Amino acid sequence: MKLEVIVATVICFISVIGSVSYFHIKEQENISKSMALAMEKGIDPMAVRCSYAKTEDLVCVAYAASGKKAESAPSMRLDTKK
Repeated sequence: MKLEVIVATVICFISVIGSVSYFHIKEQENISKSMALAMEKGIDPMAVRCSYAKTEDLVCVAYAASGKKAESAPSMRLDTKK
């Protein structure tokens, strides 16, 4: 009985580690794709990176504190006059 509990615990532990690893790998792939797409469109890649960051990310805190606007981002202007 004791051996089965140990084996089941080890399998659960390995499954949790695998799931968390898979989640983080997929998250990094999505961020990479978003940054590549943003660079193609002329959007600041740092702004894209910081949109995915957690609040304690010091690089993004410094970026936000610098007051840099996304000047390179395309603006959508609706001209109603013709």
